[in-house]
Amino acid sequence: MPVYNAEAYIAASLKSIVEQDYENLEIIIVDDGCTDQSMDIVQSFLDPRIVLVKNPENTGLAACLNKAIAISTGEFLARMDADDIAHPARIGRQVTFMLNHPDVDVLGTSMQYFGASRFVNHFPATHEACKSYLVLNVCFGHPSVMFRRTVFDDPANFYNPVFRQYSEEYDLWCRLADRYRFDNIREILLYYRTYHLSVKSEAENKRMANSSMIRKNYLNTHLGELTDREWELHCKAAFLNNINSTADVVEISKWFSRLLDRNEVVGAFNQDMLRAHLAERFFEVCYAFTGLGRWTTFIFYRSQWLNAYAPSFKKTIKFITKQFVKA
Repeated sequence: MPVYNAEAYIAASLKSIVEQDYENLEIIIVDDGCTDQSMDIVQSFLDPRIVLVKNPENTGLAACLNKAIAISTGEFLARMDADDIAHPARIGRQVTFMLNHPDVDVLGTSMQYFGASRFVNHFPATHEACKSYLVLNVCFGHPSVMFRRTVFDDPANFYNPVFRQYSEEYDLWCRLADRYRFDNIREILLYYRTYHLSVKSEAENKRMANSSMIRKNYLNTHLGELTDREWELHCKAAFLNNINSTADVVEISKWFSRLLDRNEVVGAFNQDMLRAHLAERFFEVCYAFTGLGRWTTFIFYRSQWLNAYAPSFKKTIKFITKQFVKA
């Protein structure tokens, strides 16, 4: 658990770990140059399992994680953030899963958001689904992840400190996806604290810049070079912004079709998994740009993507209702 000026939340976060029903833990806290009372709070936990490591200055999340990984001794390594809350059974459930599935190297869970946002985030449940998910987004909730220690036997698999705390995990997933097995438990085992965008706007801009670079490299490596317009469309779909017209929506649909055609040739991803993921994202594109005079409901329901992704009844009603609200 890297910590930087988290005095408002660190007590609850650390308490959720020391009170796990799985007790055989080594709890590594990396003080990343805190200037508040965070470390006083950590040291108030008189738990012999806690290992405290201090950085002389702030180095960023990725470098802290690398330091913690290097000194850890466990067979499994679990991530945790200083402002989130772990379900009491989180570690035990993940350890049991890893023991029962020796082929899985990286394991995440579903997350319940709280704070500024309140929804449940489920992630793809199989390795092939995770690989195709990376075409547009991360495939894990980073603070929910558990690694098999052997992943880091190769020093090339450590986090890239250049990214600090801005999409460092996206870079890692893309580097590991072809050589290690991924999975997600479809169960809420982490409560993820969210903030209003105004609080983290600078961080969000850096995250978007880094994730764009990572995503483009992943696409180029697996499916070949993109034209400038293809990349522009892909970014619109990935970030669900800068969609300026229904013509953009239609073009995104055509671009997704070309992605499937490319994959049919090179076989980088499971075709059915990729189709399902692109279909779901196209629904999200249409939903994001829906409003009075923007007839994206018709675009989606008349598209090929409906055959690969059928939104729930609740989503369908919200989608249709949104059509008649001024955008």
